[in-house]
Amino acid sequence: MQIISLKNKKIIYFVLFELLLLIIFNVFNSNINLVKYNFRFLLFIIGFNILIITRINRKLLFGFIVIEICLSYYLIQLYYENLKYYSNPMYVCLIIALIFVIFGLQDIINEKLKLVKLIKKMTFYDNVTNLPNKNLISKSCPIKKAIKCQDKKCIFNEYDYRYSHNKYAVLLIDIDDFKLINDSLGYENGNILLKQVANRLKNLLRQNDKVVYLSEDLFLIIMHDIYNKNVVDKVTHKILTSIRQPFLLSNRQIYITTSIGIAMYPKHGNCLNHIINKADIALNTVKNEGKNKHLIFNDDLESLFNNRYEKIFDLKSAIKNEEFIVHYQPKAYVKTNEIFGLEALVRWNHPKLGLIYPNDFIPLSEEIGIIQEIDLLVLRIACKQIKQWLEDGKNPLNITVNVSPLFFMEVDFIEKIDHIISEIGINPSYIGIEITETIFIKDIEATKRKIEELKKRKIKVYLDDFGKGYSSLSYLKNFPIDFLKIDKNFIDGIKINHIDEGIITCIINICSLLGIKVISEGIETEQQLEFVRENGCNIYQGYLLSKPKTIEKLKL
Repeated sequence: MQIISLKNKKIIYFVLFELLLLIIFNVFNSNINLVKYNFRFLLFIIGFNILIITRINRKLLFGFIVIEICLSYYLIQLYYENLKYYSNPMYVCLIIALIFVIFGLQDIINEKLKLVKLIKKMTFYDNVTNLPNKNLISKSCPIKKAIKCQDKKCIFNEYDYRYSHNKYAVLLIDIDDFKLINDSLGYENGNILLKQVANRLKNLLRQNDKVVYLSEDLFLIIMHDIYNKNVVDKVTHKILTSIRQPFLLSNRQIYITTSIGIAMYPKHGNCLNHIINKADIALNTVKNEGKNKHLIFNDDLESLFNNRYEKIFDLKSAIKNEEFIVHYQPKAYVKTNEIFGLEALVRWNHPKLGLIYPNDFIPLSEEIGIIQEIDLLVLRIACKQIKQWLEDGKNPLNITVNVSPLFFMEVDFIEKIDHIISEIGINPSYIGIEITETIFIKDIEATKRKIEELKKRKIKVYLDDFGKGYSSLSYLKNFPIDFLKIDKNFIDGIKINHIDEGIITCIINICSLLGIKVISEGIETEQQLEFVRENGCNIYQGYLLSKPKTIEKLKL
């Protein structure tokens, strides 16, 4: 291990050099005052040289050493010979020494300026795209010249008041599915793509417009002197068209698209941060509506945006606050009307809005990734209900629980099911799992394996909403499904549309051939019930039998 660094060694060498000078100039000197004077002087020079050495500037160091030698020599000559002035060679030495000192100081100053310039570039510019970053917006953005935000209050900057009469457009540009590029081609290619996108954006803008790299896959463009909306539309169209052209990454062509949100100054605000927020609202709306287009902010978007995010916050709080409850809808045998089992249907008991039904929160729950927690919550409640029946000495009914594709495709899906059933302490055969056709198209082998694992545990598997999505007869043939539920859209066509009736009859016959029991859901009239009974349907479910209710209100 290196104990003494190179810089520390240099310091030690020069301290020894200074002590050597002290000895040379004073070893034969009998005057104690001169010795003390030289000793103090040389100690000062030693300290100063140490500072210079730490800066590793040879010119400055050499200059001070020459000055030190000249002064020490002068002191000795002055004492012994009463010299009142330097000789010419001494003058030359001092001048040369001063030159070295000046150049040394100049080098230090230049180094400091380079360092400041480098720090400034690292602070205000992105090292991948070479574009200004968000830290430089206040220096490069015309709106910031027109407006200065202080203490959350926006005021005009008098020095640049001439800008306040202009109109500006703020464009937020997001690369669609950029994460896919990073995941598939690597972050290095992702950075190359960002640089290429930045170059295209710069080439599309007018001379005084500004483009800024904000973060990840997000760019900001500020267009000045916008007196006509058509100017923004024209530039936006050029951007969308240009980005659709192929990019070359790792010797292959990559096609991408962008989404653009736009806000205007002063129409949508008089502070840059506020305008960027409005553009971000427009951008989020574009991405939720399919991406690959642009949208200009309006007040309706803000209202929808605020409602959406308020619902997101409420949804996340609802799980912690246990605001989700379960209603149960009975299923009965078509021939005897005897109750076969129950379907657990989640409801959101919102503290302010009251009861909210699944269609109003399940899609959003899937989007923000909390649907798995809701599924587990419903499963736990259903298992506790079965446990309660057992403790009361009653014969439990089979309860089916709807499982989202996101939850079903989790690697530890089976383990989580096992954990809850084991924790509550019930027989797995009392539980049924309802899945939809969309699960099959994600990973056929994984889906088949998980269904087989459920079957090993005596858990019945229901294929819900058959005919509504990606229906395929091969699913019925290749997957060990126990029950198939005919979608309500076909049931509604009974006695109205003979095509719907024909489809229902075919489904029942095919399932009978494959040994799959059929459940007709959404039965609301006696005519519908009579039709499915005549065609051999096993079980039915719907308002004709009972609406979904709390367990206390069901007459079981």
